[in-house]
Amino acid sequence: MHKNAELGDYQWQTFKETDEIVEALANTIVKKKLCPVVKSNVEGTPDCKFMGIFSENRAQWFMTELACCSDSICTVPIAVENQFVNEKRISSLLNNIEL
Repeated sequence: MHKNAELGDYQWQTFKETDEIVEALANTIVKKKLCPVVKSNVEGTPDCKFMGIFSENRAQWFMTELACCSDSICTVPIAVENQFVNEKRISSLLNNIEL
């Protein structure tokens, strides 16, 4: 464990460790069908997959983003600040994604 006066405690992670986590997460997303397919209404265009991410800016967010990219899933970041997290706001975001 390392300590930085401004950033607090942190743990270094190798590229290999990160890659293993990303691969396992990508496999889990696909295997458990956590990301439904949104059918395209436009002929000749592929169906879309979206995943909303509730998180502060951190390494886990980036690893989730990489896992989604490996299966052509578009991520939609959803702010975690109190003024944005309410059921109406989340429903509105998710409904707009499906358009």
